Amino acid sequence: MTTDLGVEPTPLALLLLGRDADPASERGTACPGELPPASDPDLVDRARAAKAALGERVFVLGHHYQRDEVIQFADVTGDSFKLAREAAARPGAEYVVFCGVHFMAESADILTAAHQQVVLPDLAAGCSMADMASAEQVAEAWDALTDAGLAGDTVPVSYMNSSAAIKAFTGRNGGTICTSSNAEVALRWALDKGRRVLGRTLSPGVARKLRETFQQEAERKVSELIDKGTFDAVTDLAEAYPMKVFPDAIGIRPDGREKLLAWSTFVFDSFGPDNEIQAASRKAGLAAQSWIMECCARDALRPDSLGMMIYQAADDGEITEHEATHLVRPFLTAGIDTTVNGIGNTLLALATHPEEYRKLHHKPELARNAFEEGLRYDSPIQTFFRTTSRDVEIGGGVIPAHRKVLLFMASANRDPARWDKPDRFEVERAATGHVGFGAGIHACVGQMIARLEGELIFSELARRVKTIELTAEPKRRLNNSLRGLASMPVRVTAA
Repeated sequence: MTTDLGVEPTPLALLLLGRDADPASERGTACPGELPPASDPDLVDRARAAKAALGERVFVLGHHYQRDEVIQFADVTGDSFKLAREAAARPGAEYVVFCGVHFMAESADILTAAHQQVVLPDLAAGCSMADMASAEQVAEAWDALTDAGLAGDTVPVSYMNSSAAIKAFTGRNGGTICTSSNAEVALRWALDKGRRVLGRTLSPGVARKLRETFQQEAERKVSELIDKGTFDAVTDLAEAYPMKVFPDAIGIRPDGREKLLAWSTFVFDSFGPDNEIQAASRKAGLAAQSWIMECCARDALRPDSLGMMIYQAADDGEITEHEATHLVRPFLTAGIDTTVNGIGNTLLALATHPEEYRKLHHKPELARNAFEEGLRYDSPIQTFFRTTSRDVEIGGGVIPAHRKVLLFMASANRDPARWDKPDRFEVERAATGHVGFGAGIHACVGQMIARLEGELIFSELARRVKTIELTAEPKRRLNNSLRGLASMPVRVTAA
């Protein structure tokens, strides 16, 4: 029996990667039957006869890595990317035989016309790097990032040698596909993508507008506290002031803002070990997540707010709507946690160093300096983890590439090689250069807001409050990454 092409049939079925094929069979499924040895002359003759009979109806693509027995039949040879593009350039071919890897055969199948069938002779053809993770494993990892509140801060970047499902996932989540030649450019793009939008949102012009409203709230808050005389400097000031002015600027509603602290507490706990501290904050933190995402949606924000400026970037095509939502959320929380703890820790330093507060009281223009010194002296973020991207020489030794590194930022802020009398709190010290907000591309995106809030609230206190004294022992709030206070009872006297 022969086929209508005059070619003896083979017991080996050709499995097609066509649009009607079973997707579950496209990878990791062994071909039926047993393949003859590749050098079998009969097999070569059959392939040559089939190609001659099909003529222009078939187009054979051969990867550079294929053996000579395969390459001899290829109409075009090249790498995977070239072959996928060549497949699309031959719309007249009814069959495209892709002698290469499964993930680029998928790309060829996507790029070719509906009437064309892409044939992958070996469905298991792949490479170890590309097959390290399945689409299901990637989705599971993304779900874990989402549950931890980190997906919004993550831009997926996938190598070209990935399955179509992984490439589609990357695109849906605002990422990009890279090759070996442009991997560095792609990664820099991913790292800078959100920061470009946030950098424009926090431009000097925007900061000038914020200063006026922040100043008005600082005056109102200090008046309220002077009238009370005694109060908790953490809940009534260090938390209350930032939780009012910055969320107002973002444009979110006033109710439920205590959830911002629950969320940021959990996020920073998650940067440390999975211990009882993290477990204690997890329930409230995850419960706050849905409220925060709801508040950060476009239709929930005030029209003239910073949050809407980020959505404008989506309207302009710089980012996607999904990315805009997930940029507003970290922007909002970035202006809360370090600011609250920075103000609280600086207040404690001033209350326990009355001679330094007297200097500030007599020279309120030292307010910005005093806040910077507070961040250096009692850093709100003590440690952070990073991963080396290359070998790094430091202190006479070498940290190899791809190693986890624990950075003691609080230690750097008291390094005697950098600071004179580092263990002393001095409001007149030029504290420029501390790393309380990180450094470089990892610097805190909300640091401009934090510095503005700290300057204004301490300037107003310096002008209108003569003394600050503790009335009870302050209580620390334990966190895996943050250093802050849970309470600090104080008494103030008006100037």
